[in-house]
Amino acid sequence: MAVVSDMLQLDPQTLRRLGQAIDLEHARPSGNQRRYSRNDLEVLSRAAELAAEGNNPLGIARIMALERQLEQREP
Repeated sequence: MAVVSDMLQLDPQTLRRLGQAIDLEHARPSGNQRRYSRNDLEVLSRAAELAAEGNNPLGIARIMALERQLEQREP
């Protein structure tokens, strides 16, 4: 988590909150450490952008869900 929070320039608590808000599930192998995929990093980065724009966690989750729906509709 420390590496990801450094990469995204977020404190660990904010990173956890964003992950919970967008329902991000990360792998936890032995040692119980969070593991983030490249896709997870992109999703968290987008969530951080939305948070910086002043959106609350519920709004961030909704915006990102709508964005995913739009991506699925595009030919």
